[in-house]
Amino acid sequence: MQIPLKQIVEAVFTSYLLPALIVPLVWLLRAITRRSIGVFSTGISSLRLLQSVYEATAVLIILAWVAARAGLRIEGGGRPVAILAWILFGALNLLFATLAVRITGEYGRLSEGGAKDTVFLRFLGAIVTQPIATLAAFSLLYRLLRLVYHRQFPWLDAVQEGI
Repeated sequence: MQIPLKQIVEAVFTSYLLPALIVPLVWLLRAITRRSIGVFSTGISSLRLLQSVYEATAVLIILAWVAARAGLRIEGGGRPVAILAWILFGALNLLFATLAVRITGEYGRLSEGGAKDTVFLRFLGAIVTQPIATLAAFSLLYRLLRLVYHRQFPWLDAVQEGI
């Protein structure tokens, strides 16, 4: 089955756009939480934990997609499976947004060494994994919601000339 370029561009764009739209919510939640609990946990261990939870969520989505491609009839699970797929997709984006905010704010404060390099490489892995997990989630959600990607939706074939 040939995947059109349009579909790939839409999925990659969406994989980074959704977390970017969630970032202000993450900032707000961190500001509220910081005031109510005191100091937020910082350091390599908290970043590693966040990265591990993100990776586990991405792996769950990708494994569900692999199982569906292998012949598992996930749509037989009905509404609960669809709700679970939406929750996983939302968690994936929320975790990626949180990871981006945390790395941006805390990476410079980490002590130099192999542990800091490992945190950075795992973040790069999350950047690469995000579109792959988003494509897998889209495929699962299309299947669960019985939607079909409509290839006849018009692509912008027109060439813009002067205003």
